[in-house]
Amino acid sequence: MKVWKVDNYCIGPSEDSPYDTTAETLAQVLNQYEKAGASIKEIIEIEKGNFRIIYTVDDVEHFTENFCK
Repeated sequence: MKVWKVDNYCIGPSEDSPYDTTAETLAQVLNQYEKAGASIKEIIEIEKGNFRIIYTVDDVEHFTENFCK
């Protein structure tokens, strides 16, 4: 049975960072979701650096929620 889930992440760079690493960090987070068996349905940037990831999983018992914290 597929289950819909939603996680929120603050991925933006720190204020003193000379480079914006948001895209690279987001790619790493999404890669971890896919490796864990999640099917990402949508990514919404709520505000600068804050993302909402909407996804489905088939095996809820073996999927660790918000494992990128």
